[in-house]
Amino acid sequence: MNEPQIDMYNFSLFLEYIKERYIIHVRKDKHLYPLTQNNAFKRCRFININRKDDTQTKNVIKYIINNTELTAEEKILNIMMFRSWGIWETMRLFGAPFTKQSIMSAQTLEDAKMKYERIVRATPRHKFFTSAPYVAILKIADYGCPPVLNAFYLARRAIEKNIPNKILTQAQDEQDVMDLLKTLPGLAPFISYQMFLDMTYMEEFPFSDENYVFASTRVRFSIRSLFKYSDGLNYEQCIVWLRDNLPDLAPDFIAEMQEIMTEKSFTLTMLQSALYGFADYIKYVKR
Repeated sequence: MNEPQIDMYNFSLFLEYIKERYIIHVRKDKHLYPLTQNNAFKRCRFININRKDDTQTKNVIKYIINNTELTAEEKILNIMMFRSWGIWETMRLFGAPFTKQSIMSAQTLEDAKMKYERIVRATPRHKFFTSAPYVAILKIADYGCPPVLNAFYLARRAIEKNIPNKILTQAQDEQDVMDLLKTLPGLAPFISYQMFLDMTYMEEFPFSDENYVFASTRVRFSIRSLFKYSDGLNYEQCIVWLRDNLPDLAPDFIAEMQEIMTEKSFTLTMLQSALYGFADYIKYVKR
């Protein structure tokens, strides 16, 4: 059996991307400017290498995961609603975090509708949703209401189908969690994966992001750029292979990154994030 073969030039660009993106994060936290001299990063926006460094993920952890007044099921419901919009300010406007009872309340829905209409009248271009493409699918899901209210109907459907409880008590592995989420209208695989990752921050959640990863379209593009030959590995297996072999492929890079990173090793989630952003970076560099 042959080993996967890496395109070393593209791999060098990948390492360059990871290092520069992480340094920008460090410099931004320390208010050191300019953040970068790299033209790609000056012209384009890229997600953080460590998902926990994202502002919106920090909001999830602060206001949902660490909220001791929410049950584990309610945390899952709030995660689902938040990722439906992708912007914490939208959650806050509608009164989050929500209890199971408030989600099912007709008054909560009516209040949300009134707030939505009032905001649209005052500021027609108000941004309720993140620009992430996976949210667009949920926006057009047929819940019979204005798209901004889909999150409430999604959560209600999850309660009716007992999804949060099944995730916590019946799911046997990470794939079961993903499959349960995907039974809900509007949840494409990648948004389900984002919800799953948020759940892994919960102490009550029995699964880990170190045993499961999902390769979106952008991630798959990056993998094809890095692998000359994958030796039969699927896209997700390629990410696992990268995690396991990165120390041997780039020992100097690993040592250098360990000096500046909070974590001392690259997780599957970090590599998934890096591959997601690298899809745009390599296109810019090679244009």
